[in-house]
Amino acid sequence: MGCRNKKVKDNDDKLKDILSGTAATKGDTDRLAMQYMIEWNYGKAGDTASTTLSPLKTADFTAHFSKGQTLIPDTIKVFRVYQPDAVTADGERVSIGSSYGKIIKHEDPAFEQFLKEHLTVTTLSDGVTKNLSWQDYQEQLNMAKENGTEPLLVNGIYLHEDDMYHVMVDGKEYNFAENHGNNTDKSVATPHSTFFIQMDTLLDANMPEEWTKPGNVPSITYNKVSGDFDGNGTTDRSTSPVFQDGGNGFSHEITYKAVLHFADVNDKDNIISLDSDHGVSPLDGYDQEHASADTPITFENATQAIQQLEKENYKFIGISRGDKTSGSYNGLDLYEAKDSEYLDDQYGKYGDKKANEGTKYNFEHQFTLNFVHDTKPVTETKTITETISYVDEKNGEN
Repeated sequence: MGCRNKKVKDNDDKLKDILSGTAATKGDTDRLAMQYMIEWNYGKAGDTASTTLSPLKTADFTAHFSKGQTLIPDTIKVFRVYQPDAVTADGERVSIGSSYGKIIKHEDPAFEQFLKEHLTVTTLSDGVTKNLSWQDYQEQLNMAKENGTEPLLVNGIYLHEDDMYHVMVDGKEYNFAENHGNNTDKSVATPHSTFFIQMDTLLDANMPEEWTKPGNVPSITYNKVSGDFDGNGTTDRSTSPVFQDGGNGFSHEITYKAVLHFADVNDKDNIISLDSDHGVSPLDGYDQEHASADTPITFENATQAIQQLEKENYKFIGISRGDKTSGSYNGLDLYEAKDSEYLDDQYGKYGDKKANEGTKYNFEHQFTLNFVHDTKPVTETKTITETISYVDEKNGEN
C-alpha cells in the first residue's frame, strides 16, 4: 500500500480534464487529490525458481475511503505484474520504487473496467452502503459538470466473485484467476491474477478539521488479502492512513460561518438590539460546520424567533446584511417582507464573496432581522350605570 498527494490543477492523471466544469476546477480553486496504490495478490516471497504467483480462484475485495474524500473512478489504473517485478532473485519483495517503471508498461483495461463496475457509496449520516453502477456514475458526473457542482460522492469498491476464471466485463469473458506459462514471459497478453492498482480521490475543499491532528488523516480501509488460493475469500481488513504523523501539511483552511441578529428599528435614529432579554438570541447557520462554498445559508429556528418577538408586539419587516443592532437605521438591503412573511432562501451561499466579512479562507456572514412595534386597534370598554325609579300607583310614592 502506498500513497501520495497532488493538486488537481496540475492535471496529473488528467484529473483536471476529468473534473472540468465541476466545483473542483472552478475559478481559483486549488483542490488537492490523493493517489492510492495497492498490491493485489503478489504471492509469497521466497526462492525465485520455486515462487509462483498463485491462481486466485475467488475474490472478495472491499475498499472504503474515509470521510473528506471521494473516489474518482476514471483514474483507476490496473497493471499486470510479472514474477521478476514482484520478487527478487534472493526471494525478497521488489520495491514499487524500483519496479514501477516496468509495471506500468502492462496496463489491463479489462480489470480497470471490472473495478469501475463495483463502486459503492456509503452515506456518512447513517452508514448505509449502496452499489453504484458505472453508467449512473457517468450520468451524475456529467450533471455536476453542467451545473458546476461537486462530483458525486463515491467512497468505496466492493466485489465478490466466486469464479475468477470466468468474469464477464462489457459482454466479454476474462480469466483473472491465473498466471500463464512460467510467469516470466512479459509478452503474455491474457490478464492474470497479480496486479498493481492505483486510484485517485478528490479531497474536500473544506477538509475535516480532524485531519490537522496526529492520527486523524485521510485513509483507506481495505482487505489485507484479495482472496484465498483455496477458493475462499477473506474479509480481513486493515486501515492505512495516508500520513502516519497526522496533519503533515494539511490544514483546515476554509471555514464558513453565518450569524443572524434581531433589531428594533422603530426609532430610525437609534436601533435597539433584540439579541437578548426578549426570549431570543443570535442564531448560527444551520449545519455550518459541514458547509461548503455551494451550501445555501439557512437558519433553522428563525421562524420560531419571529413568533416569539411577535408575542411582544413586534412586527417583522425584513432583512439587512451585517450586524445592524446599533446606530442608525438605513433601510433594508436584502429582503423586504410583505405582510410580515419570512422567507429562508434570501441569504445566498456560504462561499459568496460579496457578503463575506472574513478573509479568503474564513467566510463570515452576518444578517439582521428588523422589527417595528406592531400597532393594533384598541377597543375601549365603559361601564354605564342606569337608575330606574318605580312609582306606586296607589299612593304615588317612589
